[in-house]
Amino acid sequence: MRSALLPLAFLVGTACAQPLPAPGGPAGYAPTPSHAVRHVDGLAVDSGRVYGARPIPYRVYYPEGVDGPLPVVVWSHGGAPGKRDPATSGPVWGRVLAGAGYASVHPAHGPLTRAEREAQCAAIGVTACETFKFNDWQRPHDLTFLLDHLAALDPAAAPWAARLDFARLGVVGHSAGSGATATLAGAVRQWEGATLRHADDRPLAFVLLSPQGRGDAGFSDGSWDGITRPVLFASGSEDGATPEARLDPFRGVSSDVAVHYWVDHPGAQHTLFELKEQACLRATRDRAACRALAEPMADAVVGFLDAHVRGDARARAWLDALDPPPASAATILRR
Repeated sequence: MRSALLPLAFLVGTACAQPLPAPGGPAGYAPTPSHAVRHVDGLAVDSGRVYGARPIPYRVYYPEGVDGPLPVVVWSHGGAPGKRDPATSGPVWGRVLAGAGYASVHPAHGPLTRAEREAQCAAIGVTACETFKFNDWQRPHDLTFLLDHLAALDPAAAPWAARLDFARLGVVGHSAGSGATATLAGAVRQWEGATLRHADDRPLAFVLLSPQGRGDAGFSDGSWDGITRPVLFASGSEDGATPEARLDPFRGVSSDVAVHYWVDHPGAQHTLFELKEQACLRATRDRAACRALAEPMADAVVGFLDAHVRGDARARAWLDALDPPPASAATILRR
C-alpha cells in the first residue's frame, strides 16, 4: 500500500492532506492522513532550573474537523546546540501526525549561555563541562515540564488545550531528541560525575528515530534495561558515522514490544528519519526513491502509535503483519 504521508510531508508548505488511497491492511486499516492541519504556538517557562528560568517555546499541530479529545504526541528534535524557534522543530512530522489525528506538540530545546552551562555542570557534578552536551540533560526535563504545563492550562485562555487527551500519550524523538525520549521511557545515562534518571510514567509508547548508541550521550551497556513499554526504532545504513550503533537501544530494551525499522540504502541518511529529503537527494539524485524510502517508514510510525497510543486493534494487526515493499529497502526487526 502506498500512503499519502510523504506527498504531504515533503511539500512542507502544504497544510492539507493529499487524496487518500483506498483502505488496506487488516480490516481496512491504513495509517494515512485524512485531516487538514492547523497549529497554535505557546510558551512554557520553567523557573526551577539551577541557572534560573528556562523558556520552552512550543508549537502544537492539530487536525481540523475532528470532534472530541485528541491523542497526544510530544516530539523532541535533535541538534546539540538546540533551537529557539519551534517552527523548525520537526514541522514535517508535525503535519504528518496531526494529519493522522494527533495533537503533536513540538518544543524548541533552546541553547544556554556559558554561565548557564557552568551553573548546570556544577549543580549536577559534570567535570568535563567544556565538552558536555548540555541539552542531553535539558531535553528530558523540558519534556516533562511541558507536559505538566499543558495539563495545567486554563481552558478559558487556551480552549484547544482542553482537547488534549493525556491518557493517550506518546513521545517521539529524532537523534538527540531520541535520547530524551529514551530517558522518559526509563533509560539511565551516565557521564563522569553525573547520572540522569528521569522516567515519566505518563506515555504509553515511544518512537526513537536515529537513536543514540553505546558511548554516545551518556548511554552504555545496560542503559536501556529499564525500558519496558512499547517502543519503535527507525534508522538506516547511512545514518551517521556509526549506523550499526543505532541498533544498540533495540538490542538493550526489556520491552516485550520492540520493533526496529532498518533501511539499507544510500538514501537512508540521518535526516531522512526527520522526514527531510535534502541529504537523501544529494546521495541518490532521485526524489522518487527518497519518497519510496520515507513513506513506508512514516506509515510504520503512525501505525505503531495507532496501535499502542490509540489502542487500535486493527493497527496492531497491521503492525504485526508489516512487510514493507521492496522499494522501501526496509527490514523489520522484532524482539
